[in-house]
Amino acid sequence: MLREQRMAAFPRPQAWSVYLRRALLTLPADDAELLHRESTPLMAAREAALPSYPWASQTTQ
Repeated sequence: MLREQRMAAFPRPQAWSVYLRRALLTLPADDAELLHRESTPLMAAREAALPSYPWASQTTQ
């Protein structure tokens, strides 16, 4: 699980927000692979995900 792994781009997890505020972030290849591997199973097509949003039924009618 992603929470249990450490990303090299965020060497101090308690200060992750500082790293995100930087203009550019070099993402090491291992971190990119980690993110890809962990996020791919969570992805869904827009059409499949849209009904899960509470406002979706209001805007699609």
